[in-house]
Amino acid sequence: MSLPKKNTALVDYDSRTGEISVPDMYSIARIIGLCPVSVCYKRTRRGWHVAVTFLERFTDVELIAIQAILGDDPMRGALNFMRYWESKGKKVPKFWRDRSNILYRRKL
Repeated sequence: MSLPKKNTALVDYDSRTGEISVPDMYSIARIIGLCPVSVCYKRTRRGWHVAVTFLERFTDVELIAIQAILGDDPMRGALNFMRYWESKGKKVPKFWRDRSNILYRRKL
């Protein structure tokens, strides 16, 4: 597990959702006015984990939207948004704030 950065979208592609090619990813990012500076793919048991780094920094909800646009696993996106929505206006400890949008190596 690596902690997320405010300029990196973490996308989980399962075999049922299908991956987006790097050229398609750049095209989609360009449509919304962004330009990735790096894309890193890592094979998982059920698909791929992809880290897309941008020059810009984003808020939590902006990252959730960007990840959804890039085809993130819908359940992961829903859970990330739920964590964001539930924490609005509340003082969330930094430990949990830093872990609100991560990709896991395996499920327990």
